[in-house]
Formats: sequence, structure tokens, C-alpha cells
Amino acid sequence: MNFLKMAQDVRLKSGVQGTGPSSAETTGYDQIFLVVVRDVWRDIQAAKKTWKWMRVGASFQTQLGKTTYTPAEVFGPNNRFKRYYDYTFYIQESGKKCPMRYVNYDYYIRKHSNDTNQCVPKEFTIRESDNALIFPTPNGVYWIFFDYHKTVQTLTAATDVPECPEDYHPIIVYGATASYCLSMSMAALQQEYSQRFTESYDQMVREQVPRETFKIGGIV
Repeated sequence: MNFLKMAQDVRLKSGVQGTGPSSAETTGYDQIFLVVVRDVWRDIQAAKKTWKWMRVGASFQTQLGKTTYTPAEVFGPNNRFKRYYDYTFYIQESGKKCPMRYVNYDYYIRKHSNDTNQCVPKEFTIRESDNALIFPTPNGVYWIFFDYHKTVQTLTAATDVPECPEDYHPIIVYGATASYCLSMSMAALQQEYSQRFTESYDQMVREQVPRETFKIGGIV
């Protein structure tokens, strides 16, 4: 379901006469239906730090002798990078993908600040100030594979489609309808769609947020 269709569905479910908005560039009263959809979708994405659909796989190549790579160098200037999953890094060496070791930035600087030897990068760190990846000086060109988390998607064009699985698109409509009805003091409809949103949202969280696991050390 695209952005425009969602806005039209909010109007329909709210019982407001008419069929608009007719485009994503509409002005006047019809614009409010676009605004509530856009806002609810942004709120949903920001509500959890580990939505599965916002985790993306990527890769890039190191350069001989180059140790530091900013997000713009890895993803290009117009990217939606937010943070790395530091435990997902692999390096391709001799046709095989080998896991890389993430180390704390301060520890890495102490260990490698005076290291001028070139090698196959086996560990790395992330500079907190700008999310730059830092490796020991590569002795060649290597493919690095990893996962990262995207920033929120903003719906702009009429044909924009929310990036979550399509089965969850109605949740955005429920939330936007509840938001619109609340602003219009339509209590009965607001309560109905708030309940629908809550029930569906809870199901989405169960399915789309990874369960946290805790390691318990042995008793000494």
C-alpha cells in the first residue's frame, strides 16, 4: 500500500466525506490525512532500535594503505546509515569470508596508534564521533561484509511504500486514523482504531523485534 492510498484510507475510515487527497502535493484540508500517515510511520520506525526490516546487509572494498572509512565513503553521500551491527563484520580472504573482531575504540588506539605494518585486517573499531570504520593498515584490497541499521524512512511521493512487510501496512492506517480522530474529537472512532492499532502493533513487535538473549556466567 503506498503513501497516497494510506491517506485516502484514513479519510474513508474516519467517515469524512470526499475521496481525497488526490496527490501527495495537495494543499488545504486534505493535507492533514497525508500528515498523520507520515507522522505515524516515522513514530513507528523510531519506537524500536532493532526492527528487522531496518537492518540491511552491505559491503565495500578497502583500499591499499587506507585505514579510515567514513559512512559517506562506505555508502555514498546520500545514505540512510544510522549505526553498524559491529558483530556482523566479515572479510573475504582467499575466497572465504572470515569473521572480524570488533574492539573498543580506546583499546584499539592504544594498540595500533604506532603500528605501521600492513596486514590483512582481522579486527576493527568504530570512531564514535563520526561512525568511521578504522582498520589496521590493509596490505591489499579486501571485500568487507556487514549489516547496518537504517535511519527512518520519510514518506514523500504518492507512490512511496513503507519499507516494513506489507502485512503491517494496515497498522500505519489504524494509527493515523486514531490520530486524526483524536484531533477531531471523534471519541468512538478514536477508541476503536486505537485498540486496533495497539493489538496489531503488539503483534508486529513480537514478530519484528529480535528477542534479547542474556548470557549467565557459571557459578564460581
